[in-house]
Amino acid sequence: MNFVSFYFMYVLQQYQTYFEQTVQTQGQDHSTFSIAKLHLTDDTFNDFQQDMRTLLEKYHHLETEDQATERTVSLVILP
Repeated sequence: MNFVSFYFMYVLQQYQTYFEQTVQTQGQDHSTFSIAKLHLTDDTFNDFQQDMRTLLEKYHHLETEDQATERTVSLVILP
């Protein structure tokens, strides 16, 4: 529970910083929030997690471009 609380507090702090530095000054919020309840077998769930891992690794390993903006992607999966 402590780790989960720390995780959500970190995400909240990241959003607060983003909101104060971007949304309040530029007036546009480009953040995304979503919840999807999926009905998956254990095997399909394992495939889903592997697909998510592959997708995140694809973008994590990109070389940093000069005009790139750091973006925080947060994902919580409750099995």
